[in-house]
Amino acid sequence: DIANRHNIKYQRKTSAYGASQAGAVETSASGCKTAVVSIPLRYGNTPVGLMNVNDINSVTDLVCEFLRERDVI
Repeated sequence: DIANRHNIKYQRKTSAYGASQAGAVETSASGCKTAVVSIPLRYGNTPVGLMNVNDINSVTDLVCEFLRERDVI
């Protein structure tokens, strides 16, 4: 919703367990709600990983708007 309201481009991917520990945090003990925001990456975990600067800017904008709507920044 935030991305749409602010015309921020995004891609959606769902995964119970990815390259983060979010799934483990959510399901361990009493757990807590988690979300992962990541930047699309080609050739990850190699010395030549590639990202598009527009994707980096979009993720930055999305996280900033998320925090602004919650009066964190």
